[in-house]
Amino acid sequence: MNLQRLLVLCALAASGFLSPCLRAADDYNHYTSVGQIGMTVTNFGLIGHGYNIEGQPSCLYKQYSELDFEQVEHFSYGGIWVGGIVEGVHRVSTGCVDGSPSSRPGWEWNNAGQEEIATNPAYSIIERSGLRSSSHYDTTAISHQDFYTSYTDTATVVPGETTEILNHTPMGLKVDLTSLAWNYSYAEGFVILDATITNISQQYDPDSVGWTIDSVRVGYWLDESVGNFNYTDYYTPGEWDWRDNLAGIVRTDGNTTAEGDTINMGIGYDADGDLGYAESMVGCRFIGGSAPHLSDPTALVPNSRVWVWTSTYNSDFPDLIMPANDEERFFAMATTPSLDDAAFPYGEVDAQSWMVLTAADNFGRLEPGESLNAVFAIGCAEWEFISPSDVPNTGEEYLQMLAHNLVVSTNWARIAWDGEDKNRNGVLDPGEDQDGDDILDRYLLPMPPPSPKLHVEVGNHEATLYWTRAPEDFVDPILGWADFEGYRIYSSNITEAEGDDNTLLAQFDLENDIWPNLGLEEIKVRHVLGIDADSVLVDGVYYHYAFHLTNLPNGRPNGNWLAVSAYDQGMPENELPSLESNVRENWVFIYPGNLPDTAVDGQDPKPGVYPNPYRGNANWDGSGPYDRVIWFTHLPARCTISIFTLAGDLVDVLEHDAATYQGQDVLQIREAYDTANTDSQSADFVFSGGEHAWDLVTRDDQAIATGLYLFAVEDKATGEVEIGKFAVIK
Repeated sequence: MNLQRLLVLCALAASGFLSPCLRAADDYNHYTSVGQIGMTVTNFGLIGHGYNIEGQPSCLYKQYSELDFEQVEHFSYGGIWVGGIVEGVHRVSTGCVDGSPSSRPGWEWNNAGQEEIATNPAYSIIERSGLRSSSHYDTTAISHQDFYTSYTDTATVVPGETTEILNHTPMGLKVDLTSLAWNYSYAEGFVILDATITNISQQYDPDSVGWTIDSVRVGYWLDESVGNFNYTDYYTPGEWDWRDNLAGIVRTDGNTTAEGDTINMGIGYDADGDLGYAESMVGCRFIGGSAPHLSDPTALVPNSRVWVWTSTYNSDFPDLIMPANDEERFFAMATTPSLDDAAFPYGEVDAQSWMVLTAADNFGRLEPGESLNAVFAIGCAEWEFISPSDVPNTGEEYLQMLAHNLVVSTNWARIAWDGEDKNRNGVLDPGEDQDGDDILDRYLLPMPPPSPKLHVEVGNHEATLYWTRAPEDFVDPILGWADFEGYRIYSSNITEAEGDDNTLLAQFDLENDIWPNLGLEEIKVRHVLGIDADSVLVDGVYYHYAFHLTNLPNGRPNGNWLAVSAYDQGMPENELPSLESNVRENWVFIYPGNLPDTAVDGQDPKPGVYPNPYRGNANWDGSGPYDRVIWFTHLPARCTISIFTLAGDLVDVLEHDAATYQGQDVLQIREAYDTANTDSQSADFVFSGGEHAWDLVTRDDQAIATGLYLFAVEDKATGEVEIGKFAVIK
């Protein structure tokens, strides 16, 4: 088949005459949320969203840190590249090539695929989760959060429009993409992109024959732009700097020099770290694959290149030029430049807007109807601190040391993909079949014990945690035995120690010669509650352990959270560290305060307000008109709170029910709830019941003025009314 005929057929397919499937709407709205990487995944070949959706991560790490300096974005756009040779002509179908709109080259994949997706655009990306707490829980899920989607390179105009996709010659490819993310502490710093790529050219051939695609190469391109929106806000004109980054290539994992150790991982990072607000990096690493005419998967060679945006010639680094057409992109996917100091940028003086490409070569040919598999990991990690006395003499060694944490994280991605294939030869060899099903299973990871079920009760400046003993019976599917070791109790950053986004309050473990040998006796309910029982029954659940906290702050609208994790013994002889469940697995946000109808020193206290007077901003307030909060306290379980001016004008009415109150009529509490409760995770919010928050905004949606105000609390059980007053000073 000649190339002209191919172009005609692809154009017909794009116009709908030969389209093999329906098309779904573009989906920019799914992003990974179970781990610390929040990365947008689309159904048209892109990852990230170009920093075009305020409030949604593009590639944010750490997305759940409570420390502003750790919340770093790492790339605006990324895109899949698939290259091949069709009838002697080099072709590369690209998700993106320079982060620009679709009127420029790139943006060559368009969503298409399963009819069940295309007929309902709202579900153009299918989500499944292995977490029972997730609304997307599915027994067929691979990870804690799976995204499934499909797209093709067959259009020559933007579907539904007349806009031409410039310089694009379709190869007739379909990608079935699965993205995978976990919340394990050692695995929450990467997202796996598992692409099955199929030659569907026969669907566009009137003779149903199709064409061979030779020398297939697959990669991911990233427009790395590392920065912290808490430091320089992209959405404020003039603040964001695209040209203060560096890129590089980490050639090995740094541990061995054995064959197969080469990883050639492309990375990007901020050159100076933005005064501590951008000291993390992003990397793209090829971790495995297979192809129909490839007998040895270790023959798949990873390569990486970096270049400055729009630079077709770089006098300082002539090998690092931006490929300008399909032929140059095709060759860039199969070569890694020299990394000696004379040919590669390592210093801050070379900060620019750098692009990163990581690809794999040697997939071979792909006949019509055949599929190959290419798997990549997008990872993020903090810089490894290097003492000035330890800085090596070469830039390559420095980069290797700086990226140590990133390499360790993506090594776990490789371990996950390997699964039972311990020698990485793509064959289930004797001794590798751990579950006895005669199938080479991938995506197997050592698992920490699950976090226990947690119940929290709060009072005035205090809380009591109760949890179950279920983690102690958990059998690690990789090890084949229960290796539980202990529990750790965490809170949000009560101590406000610099560099921490949580506080480890206590740790208890088995007495078995594994440090620290504290035992579990001190946290058993028999000891904590002083009762003659091994457990307490709450809402049908038996809780075996308890821990009491005092001196907790009341009144924080964004709450304090508490969590209990479980951790295992690890296997030092196999270099497997102790694994710990994720603290967000059972975290509970607490709002300590007075209990409803509770006497103080034998007297029933009257309802009150704190802080009173309210001066400007309380220490928990934000700067916006809806970010201010006062608390009504010593309330009956069910009551109506009416607020008046001194002239008797009604300002607002609040209905309080201790059994159902969740505080979501206050912006700060609602935002905390929305952050903690997503499709992939959930958190309980526990209130004392005797307090109610108010945002100082009237029922007419106006911020109240400085002055003295009256309030009346009507007890719905007795009809009694108590009156009080409070002052607001702005």
